[in-house]
Amino acid sequence: LRHPPSRGAVRPRAGPERGAGAGPTPLPDHPVKGASPQDILEGLIKAGRGPQLNDSVAREFLTDGFRNKWNPNAGALISSSPILPATLGDNELQIAVSVSAEVDAAGQYTNYVDAPSKPLQFHVQKDSKGQWRISSAPDGTVLTPNRFASFFHSYDLYFFDPTFQYLVPDRRWFADGTQVPSRIVTGLLAGPPEWLKGVVFAAFPSGAELPGAPQTESSPATARLPAHVPPLLGRARGRVPA
Repeated sequence: LRHPPSRGAVRPRAGPERGAGAGPTPLPDHPVKGASPQDILEGLIKAGRGPQLNDSVAREFLTDGFRNKWNPNAGALISSSPILPATLGDNELQIAVSVSAEVDAAGQYTNYVDAPSKPLQFHVQKDSKGQWRISSAPDGTVLTPNRFASFFHSYDLYFFDPTFQYLVPDRRWFADGTQVPSRIVTGLLAGPPEWLKGVVFAAFPSGAELPGAPQTESSPATARLPAHVPPLLGRARGRVPA
């Protein structure tokens, strides 16, 4: 591939063993009246594994003040560990999960050979109806390998090599139903990750941004360039669609 496409829909690349053995996905349960703090924490984790990472049910396990602050799309920990809440102190719980892989907020996938254990802390409090709810929690979700294979697709973001003649792919992973087109454009505007900086380059000028509300899955994502665009270097000129 010598030049980037100027139009067309964003399409996923099939990931390895996508959906292999995942089976039917159960609907997440809603909070039950009188549930203990441990039950509420287990319910939050399980709800985050629901169809298309449906966070509307997961947010029912959160307090009113925390509900809109929690960002389940900030990343995903992939783990087969059972969810076993432990009490650390008053209204504080923790789960420890062995992480086999991780996807960060930018969609970058990291595989861990030694599956390190990662502690996650949560705080709970009673709401106005006397029901336990979670008042603080780490952003992101904890998924089993099968759930990850069911919900995530891989996408290649392309950056230029130093000659601006060839495109170099940088694979990212995004969950279904998370404004994938806008996340891809945001990733392109942010430029290559640290480990590729100085090796590959984006042809978008500084100040380019993604305007308006997040794009839906079926709509195109459009970037807005700054009013004064400096000339792009060498053969990068003309590579970015106007």
